[in-house]
Amino acid sequence: MQQRLTEAIGRIAEFRDVTPGEIAWEPLSGMTNVTCLVRFRGVELVVRFPGEGTERFIDRGAEVTNSRSAHLAGLTNEITLFDPADSVLISAMAPNARPHTAASRHDPSILLAVTGLLKRTHQELAFANDFNPFGLLATFNSMAHEAGHRCSADLAKAAAAIAKLRPVLESPAVARVACHNDPVPENFLETEGGLLLIDWEYSGRNDPAWDLASLCLEWDLTAGQELEVLAAYASDDEPFRWRVTTYRPVADLVWSVWAIVQTTRGRSEFAEYGEARLNRCLQAISSPEFNLSVRELRTWYGA
Repeated sequence: MQQRLTEAIGRIAEFRDVTPGEIAWEPLSGMTNVTCLVRFRGVELVVRFPGEGTERFIDRGAEVTNSRSAHLAGLTNEITLFDPADSVLISAMAPNARPHTAASRHDPSILLAVTGLLKRTHQELAFANDFNPFGLLATFNSMAHEAGHRCSADLAKAAAAIAKLRPVLESPAVARVACHNDPVPENFLETEGGLLLIDWEYSGRNDPAWDLASLCLEWDLTAGQELEVLAAYASDDEPFRWRVTTYRPVADLVWSVWAIVQTTRGRSEFAEYGEARLNRCLQAISSPEFNLSVRELRTWYGA
């Protein structure tokens, strides 16, 4: 890894003479890519190598364009280098930056700040590309099938239920706006200059309810905290809350199948993660609240 990092950093003109012996590095958390924090000559950079197969479902050009727009708006750190040849991305590391964890949900002020940052994304940015959860799910299903995975009865049940939601959630009456689409706690950095949102690889135009549903899931919020988040977001779109509820099992199914793809590549550590998300999806689609949300949305959108 030392040599690989040295080669990547050497693509930056002012650091072409950096040697492996000068570099200190540590791995950063991440489920899709290989990301490292690198220190040398008083400089701190984050180097991201794309994960295997990510070219199937991530538009790296859009990622960079959207990230640069977010940086100009003061929402994220600055990209130092992007090499389209192999999608290596190097970005500046904010001094004394600290990523959040799910435990941060216990601080109401943090949840308020996180929700506000997502709302700024939705209101202040404009993206040219789309993020479609159902299209992403289809891609992951194809990748799992190509790798020889057999669909379980539970997975088939969940997929059938989620497929029926597509006409409702893709109603043309729902505005698509700039969304981050992956608001896991670790993508929110507490810095000296304030909160930043990093890792824009899934970013694109989407229903903002997806971001709020994902926030509730990834931060493991209680029902009370979810209500606080929705109140903080302060949407005047009446069916917005119903869409948030309905997107929750969609998100769980998407990332459950993503985990299956990872396990077919020998990453057995994701097996339990994927099973847990599938089980939560199955529980959600059987709940009275979910069924009520679907009925309400069909009333609103006529789907």
